Amino acid sequence: MKTINKSFLIDADHKKVFESFVNPEEIKKWLRAHSAVVVVCEKGPYSIGWDASNDGDFYCCSGKIKKVKKNKFLHIGELNYYCESKKSIGPIELMFSFNRKHKGTEICFKLIGRKKQTAYSKNFDAVFYSWEEAFYLLKKYLERKNV
Repeated sequence: MKTINKSFLIDADHKKVFESFVNPEEIKKWLRAHSAVVVVCEKGPYSIGWDASNDGDFYCCSGKIKKVKKNKFLHIGELNYYCESKKSIGPIELMFSFNRKHKGTEICFKLIGRKKQTAYSKNFDAVFYSWEEAFYLLKKYLERKNV
Protein backbone atom coordinates (compact mmCIF):
# COMPACT_ATOMS: atom_id res chain seq x y z
CA MET A 1 0.00 0.00 0.00
CA LYS A 2 1.27 3.46 -0.89
CA THR A 3 0.02 6.73 0.60
CA ILE A 4 0.68 10.35 -0.33
CA ASN A 5 -0.42 13.36 1.73
CA LYS A 6 -0.29 16.92 0.46
CA SER A 7 -1.97 20.24 1.20
CA PHE A 8 -2.72 23.21 -1.02
CA LEU A 9 -3.82 26.75 -0.20
CA ILE A 10 -6.41 28.49 -2.34
CA ASP A 11 -7.57 32.06 -1.87
CA ALA A 12 -11.28 31.22 -1.99
CA ASP A 13 -14.07 30.40 0.44
CA HIS A 14 -14.11 26.75 1.55
CA LYS A 15 -17.73 26.39 0.39
CA LYS A 16 -16.75 27.44 -3.15
CA VAL A 17 -13.77 25.08 -3.11
CA PHE A 18 -15.91 22.15 -1.92
CA GLU A 19 -18.54 22.95 -4.57
CA SER A 20 -15.81 22.81 -7.22
CA PHE A 21 -15.29 19.12 -6.36
CA VAL A 22 -18.92 18.01 -6.25
CA ASN A 23 -20.71 20.13 -8.86
CA PRO A 24 -20.27 18.51 -12.30
CA GLU A 25 -20.55 21.87 -14.12
CA GLU A 26 -17.78 23.35 -11.94
CA ILE A 27 -15.59 20.26 -12.39
CA LYS A 28 -15.89 20.59 -16.16
CA LYS A 29 -14.82 24.25 -15.99
CA TRP A 30 -11.74 24.09 -13.78
CA LEU A 31 -10.52 20.63 -14.75
CA ARG A 32 -11.34 21.21 -18.42
CA ALA A 33 -13.21 17.90 -18.38
CA HIS A 34 -15.58 16.71 -21.09
CA SER A 35 -17.88 14.96 -18.66
CA ALA A 36 -18.52 14.66 -14.96
CA VAL A 37 -21.11 12.73 -12.98
CA VAL A 38 -21.30 13.23 -9.23
CA VAL A 39 -24.11 12.20 -6.91
CA VAL A 40 -23.30 13.78 -3.56
CA CYS A 41 -24.24 11.03 -1.11
CA GLU A 42 -22.63 7.94 0.34
CA LYS A 43 -22.35 5.27 -2.38
CA GLY A 44 -23.01 7.92 -5.01
CA PRO A 45 -20.98 7.72 -8.24
CA TYR A 46 -18.01 10.00 -8.89
CA SER A 47 -16.82 9.92 -12.53
CA ILE A 48 -14.83 12.35 -14.68
CA GLY A 49 -13.68 12.13 -18.31
CA TRP A 50 -11.04 14.41 -19.84
CA ASP A 51 -8.31 14.77 -22.48
CA ALA A 52 -4.99 14.26 -20.78
CA SER A 53 -2.48 14.99 -23.52
CA ASN A 54 -2.02 16.64 -26.88
CA ASP A 55 -1.71 13.25 -28.58
CA GLY A 56 -5.38 12.46 -28.01
CA ASP A 57 -5.25 10.34 -24.85
CA PHE A 58 -8.64 10.36 -23.18
CA TYR A 59 -8.85 9.48 -19.51
CA CYS A 60 -11.72 8.56 -17.27
CA CYS A 61 -11.80 8.00 -13.54
CA SER A 62 -14.72 6.38 -11.82
CA GLY A 63 -15.32 5.62 -8.16
CA LYS A 64 -17.83 5.68 -5.36
CA ILE A 65 -18.32 8.32 -2.67
CA LYS A 66 -17.65 6.61 0.64
CA LYS A 67 -18.12 9.59 2.94
CA VAL A 68 -19.15 13.19 2.43
CA LYS A 69 -19.57 16.03 4.89
CA LYS A 70 -20.79 19.14 3.10
CA ASN A 71 -18.13 21.85 2.76
CA LYS A 72 -15.69 19.85 4.91
CA PHE A 73 -14.78 16.37 3.65
CA LEU A 74 -15.01 14.12 0.59
CA HIS A 75 -13.81 10.50 0.44
CA ILE A 76 -13.92 8.72 -2.91
CA GLY A 77 -13.18 5.01 -2.83
CA GLU A 78 -12.84 2.20 -5.34
CA LEU A 79 -11.52 4.80 -7.79
CA ASN A 80 -10.03 3.49 -11.03
CA TYR A 81 -8.38 5.48 -13.81
CA TYR A 82 -8.77 4.29 -17.39
CA CYS A 83 -6.99 5.22 -20.61
CA GLU A 84 -7.43 3.27 -23.81
CA SER A 85 -3.69 3.25 -24.57
CA LYS A 86 -2.54 2.25 -21.04
CA LYS A 87 -3.46 -0.18 -18.30
CA SER A 88 -6.04 0.94 -15.77
CA ILE A 89 -4.79 2.27 -12.45
CA GLY A 90 -6.63 1.39 -9.29
CA PRO A 91 -8.18 0.85 -6.94
CA ILE A 92 -7.30 4.14 -5.29
CA GLU A 93 -8.80 6.02 -2.35
CA LEU A 94 -8.96 9.83 -2.50
CA MET A 95 -9.71 11.97 0.52
CA PHE A 96 -10.09 15.73 0.56
CA SER A 97 -10.67 17.94 3.58
CA PHE A 98 -11.53 21.60 3.15
CA ASN A 99 -10.34 23.81 6.02
CA ARG A 100 -10.70 27.55 6.47
CA LYS A 101 -7.31 29.27 6.59
CA HIS A 102 -7.33 33.03 7.08
CA LYS A 103 -9.41 34.27 4.12
CA GLY A 104 -8.88 31.14 2.04
CA THR A 105 -9.05 27.37 2.11
CA GLU A 106 -6.50 24.68 2.77
CA ILE A 107 -7.24 21.46 0.91
CA CYS A 108 -5.66 18.46 2.57
CA PHE A 109 -5.36 15.69 0.04
CA LYS A 110 -4.68 12.02 0.73
CA LEU A 111 -4.14 9.44 -2.01
CA ILE A 112 -3.99 5.76 -1.02
CA GLY A 113 -3.04 2.98 -3.42
CA ARG A 114 -3.92 -0.61 -2.61
CA LYS A 115 -1.36 -2.50 -4.71
CA LYS A 116 2.40 -3.06 -4.33
CA GLN A 117 3.70 -3.87 -7.83
CA THR A 118 6.46 -1.67 -9.32
CA ALA A 119 4.44 -0.75 -12.42
CA TYR A 120 1.52 0.20 -10.19
CA SER A 121 3.75 2.47 -8.07
CA LYS A 122 4.99 4.27 -11.18
CA ASN A 123 1.41 4.79 -12.39
CA PHE A 124 0.27 5.74 -8.88
CA ASP A 125 2.89 8.52 -8.83
CA ALA A 126 1.63 9.70 -12.23
CA VAL A 127 -1.90 9.94 -10.81
CA PHE A 128 -0.57 11.98 -7.89
CA TYR A 129 1.28 14.40 -10.17
CA SER A 130 -1.83 14.78 -12.31
CA TRP A 131 -3.70 15.83 -9.15
CA GLU A 132 -0.98 18.40 -8.40
CA GLU A 133 -1.61 19.81 -11.86
CA ALA A 134 -5.36 19.72 -11.23
CA PHE A 135 -4.93 21.71 -8.01
CA TYR A 136 -2.97 24.32 -9.96
CA LEU A 137 -5.89 24.60 -12.42
CA LEU A 138 -8.39 24.81 -9.54
CA LYS A 139 -6.37 27.54 -7.82
CA LYS A 140 -6.07 29.51 -11.05
CA TYR A 141 -9.80 29.12 -11.76
CA LEU A 142 -11.07 30.05 -8.28
CA GLU A 143 -8.65 32.86 -7.57
CA ARG A 144 -9.35 34.49 -10.94
CA LYS A 145 -13.05 34.12 -10.23
CA ASN A 146 -12.67 35.98 -6.90
CA VAL A 147 -11.13 39.09 -8.50
